[in-house]
Amino acid sequence: MCNNPLDDIEDVDEDADEVDDPNVPEIPADLPDPVSVLQPYREPAPRWLGPVTRFTRATFKQFLRGRVAFYPNAGGEDGQLFSLFAKSHSVHCFIHADLDNPARKILSTLQEDGQHRLYGYDPVFDKIIPSNWWQLSEQPPHHGEWLFEFSEEDRERLRFAAADTSLFVVLRRRDEFSDDHGPEYLCFLHVLADACLLYWNLWGRHDQAPFAMLLESDMTWRDSDIEALLNVAKEAEFPEFLLVAEGEQCWPGYEAVSGLSEPSGMSQRERRLYRRMEIH
Repeated sequence: MCNNPLDDIEDVDEDADEVDDPNVPEIPADLPDPVSVLQPYREPAPRWLGPVTRFTRATFKQFLRGRVAFYPNAGGEDGQLFSLFAKSHSVHCFIHADLDNPARKILSTLQEDGQHRLYGYDPVFDKIIPSNWWQLSEQPPHHGEWLFEFSEEDRERLRFAAADTSLFVVLRRRDEFSDDHGPEYLCFLHVLADACLLYWNLWGRHDQAPFAMLLESDMTWRDSDIEALLNVAKEAEFPEFLLVAEGEQCWPGYEAVSGLSEPSGMSQRERRLYRRMEIH
């Protein structure tokens, strides 16, 4: 019997792949593209949406009552929610939350020509929402040890955002494009506000949720912000779909249902659809 300790050394392939995390489900390689996944959710245009649509309280209630795709921390030029959900005719109404781009800057972007955020669409009605029209005043509640709080800097930014920087826009598809490009009319709301505050005031306190939402961290929208939004959703409802950037961790309770999208907008990141799993 040999007592040489070197006999216990095993050969190790340093080039071998790392062991997969058993808690992270493997994503199949043959999933369909996101637009194909959304095709079964195609819906007719809302009856209230058209060339004579104007911004009123009744219109806004109808806007929120239907399907909405929500982009927290949207930035100024990333329009992939439109290119996927509008192209599939599964969503006609969109909301972007952003703390850095005021309404007039977003409106100027929408009015530009060329392949910008809403390629193939032109604004036919726009309204800068006045400060006395709505207030996002109710903060999300406690959740365990987590408490949603604003810093003084956040409060100042939100007071500024309440001035007149929300934008409501009706967009019409250009004549040279067909239904394959998207619906004839889309409705878009841009709000200069914190995403957690907006989610809670528009949906959470009414036990509702947007139909779809985009999740992606960057230099200003950190993982901690996504976790805060998750805690807000736990107090209310979760979206049916999440559009998640490649490399980002999706929320618990969702499964991948699409392959990766084409890069779009400022981020140039590929994204895939996740659908909320049914609880039996």
